[in-house]
Amino acid sequence: MTISQDLVTRYTSEVNVDWHEAFILRHPVAGNLYLINFQDEFVGLVDGYPQTFSPVPAQVVPPTRDSNGRQDLSIVWSGVQGQALAYLDEAIADRTQPVECWYTIYIEGNQNPQLDPMMELALTNIAVTETTVTAIATRADILNKVFPSEVYRVDRYPGLRR
Repeated sequence: MTISQDLVTRYTSEVNVDWHEAFILRHPVAGNLYLINFQDEFVGLVDGYPQTFSPVPAQVVPPTRDSNGRQDLSIVWSGVQGQALAYLDEAIADRTQPVECWYTIYIEGNQNPQLDPMMELALTNIAVTETTVTAIATRADILNKVFPSEVYRVDRYPGLRR
């Protein structure tokens, strides 16, 4: 995952925050939901197409590492209502399919996502109350994979032959 130079500049030098965390939730039955940690609707590009993100206050708690090498984010969305709440209710009702979550950041006035590719997460332990939605967002377990994960063979990589 690379972070755009524009976003790096904002992280390191600007006092006024003009970037916002965005979440794309995907579920086979419920469809897609676009949320942004902002006070107004925002149109951002997703896979090259403009999508309207609904404003919802959000808090992302950084991951801790468990004994299995998994790193989980805790996400809280406050004041979810209307279409977004109906989406989550429908997605939670079908527990046979996971809710995928794609995380990125958008800068005001720029429709392009600032993380390339977007961070891919799977939501677990989703809880909906009258005021908040909380979930654990799990990344793929990259810490416990065999290295190298690619098998380097002479037929695929002829430069290995001496």
